[in-house]
Amino acid sequence: MSKALRGNRDLPQMEAVTLAASAAGTGTDYEHGITNVPNLRQSAPSGTAGMQADNTMSVRWFSLLPEAAITGAVTNNYTMKLMQRRAGVVLTSTTSSTAVAGAGTTVTITTAAAGAANCYVGQSLDLTGGTGTAETIIVTAVVDTTHITAYFVNTHSGTYTLTSTPLAQVTYASGTNDAAWVARQLPCLVNIVKPGDTLTVARVSSNATGLASPVYTAVVEWVEGGPQ
Repeated sequence: MSKALRGNRDLPQMEAVTLAASAAGTGTDYEHGITNVPNLRQSAPSGTAGMQADNTMSVRWFSLLPEAAITGAVTNNYTMKLMQRRAGVVLTSTTSSTAVAGAGTTVTITTAAAGAANCYVGQSLDLTGGTGTAETIIVTAVVDTTHITAYFVNTHSGTYTLTSTPLAQVTYASGTNDAAWVARQLPCLVNIVKPGDTLTVARVSSNATGLASPVYTAVVEWVEGGPQ
């Protein structure tokens, strides 16, 4: 395709949604859909599902275009997140009680029943709770639907929670400012967006006081396929 367009150009495929201005604080936080990947096999005639295209996608960039300036704040602020949902829920939200005894080690952990069903190599998971410092881990192997292998920077014990990391995010803390009509372009984490999956954008305030957000246009740029 790049050769056909000449000059080694790329042909971005983009989806966008306009987000209304919102007052400050957790009471006005929101999550809105941006797009959904159609499942072409859903309506396939009997016996032909395997002949239909698998239109798996991968998101490369997430952009936020504010219509008014934003000035970040130390305590009262908000985070804009690009989320991926499958069957209405985030891909991974599970627990584990596998102890990670050594810092800076690769460990295979056991999750709650089917907790790793949607995991994939390269996926980022936020680890919170239990005993130990919270961190983001990256899946290096998927053994089965209840076992994954990952590299851990910190030690962990007790029961901790593993949740899919947003594909991209920005927190408007002090020093993070955006000018009106200037897009903030964020690279996305490794992702596989399968047929039926939905991409959403969420505003999550730091507290009840928070920070008001302007009208935004939220844009995802994605391509066919994903890491296998």
